[in-house]
Amino acid sequence: MKNIQFVTAVHGNEIMPTLALASIGESQIVANPRALARGVRLIESDLNCSFGKVGDTYEEKRARELDLQFDPKKVVVDFHTFSIESEPFAIVVDPVMIPLASSLGLNHVVHMKHNIKGGHALIDHHRGVSVEVGQHANPKSFEITLQIVGRLTKYGIRPVKTRI
Repeated sequence: MKNIQFVTAVHGNEIMPTLALASIGESQIVANPRALARGVRLIESDLNCSFGKVGDTYEEKRARELDLQFDPKKVVVDFHTFSIESEPFAIVVDPVMIPLASSLGLNHVVHMKHNIKGGHALIDHHRGVSVEVGQHANPKSFEITLQIVGRLTKYGIRPVKTRI
C-alpha cells in the first residue's frame, strides 16, 4: 500500500495482527520485536508511552529507531489487541485522521481530544490511527485485521459514515 504504513506488535503480547499481515505477505513494521519474540507486553517500559522521550529503556530507544523508519508522507495504521471483550474500534488524536479511521469499516471511532499516553503514543507523533481489532488470542482479531487491510487495499482511504 503506497500511502499507508502498517504497524504491529507495539506490545509484544498482541500477536494476531502481526500474524495476519504475515499470512498475506503484507509489509509491516514490527514495532517491538524483542517483546514479540518473548510473548510479553513490554521489555522495560510501554513502547506506546515512549515516543518523544529521551530515556534509556529498550522501548524508549526503540521508539527513536522507529521514528527514523516512518515515512512522513505516509499515514500509520497501528494495530492493537486488548484483553477484554469489546467491539473493534479506531482511535484518532487528530481530527484530520477521522476520514482514515472511518475508511477501516469499523462501527466506532474514538476521537481522543487530549493526547493519549501523556502525549507519548505512536499516533501522537506520527499521522495515523490506532486500531483495536479484538481480544489478544481470539482468531477473530486475525480476521478483522485482514478485513481492514483488504478494505484499504480495495478502496483506499474512502471515508464512510461512522459513529464518533
